[in-house]
Amino acid sequence: MQKKRMDKADTVIEKSVLFSFLTPREQEVFFPLLEEKRVSANEILFHRGDIAEEVYFIAAGKIAVKKETGFEGSSLVVALLGPGAPVGERGLLADGKRGATVVGAVDSLVYVFSGAEFERLKNNEPAIAIKVLEWLLRRSALRLELNSDRLAHVL
Repeated sequence: MQKKRMDKADTVIEKSVLFSFLTPREQEVFFPLLEEKRVSANEILFHRGDIAEEVYFIAAGKIAVKKETGFEGSSLVVALLGPGAPVGERGLLADGKRGATVVGAVDSLVYVFSGAEFERLKNNEPAIAIKVLEWLLRRSALRLELNSDRLAHVL
């Protein structure tokens, strides 16, 4: 099986689509704050309990969120996130710790937005920071609603 190579032209298109809630001027301010990171399949982005210092925005691929089970050394994938999803939102909050282990399910591309860059954005462009937070809150609320629905079906 041949893998599709992601080049810079694809990346720019993905980024502009991923952050389409921002105006073109806001994107010009926001995009330089993001670091592009390629994640290999089975590569760990972070472990549960790690200090949370950034949020990741998935541009391509799949990222697995794992939680430990009651059995020693065993974990379970509780979410499989794809393009358009944020992961590690706690990284924008001061003194946050990771609540799960997150790993590349397949080769993936993510954009990293550090808490330090978020602080600078809040100070220099607060309206953009608010838009990013509102988008994250909407995504988190939707994820919580879907998880609550799944749980209700199990109970």
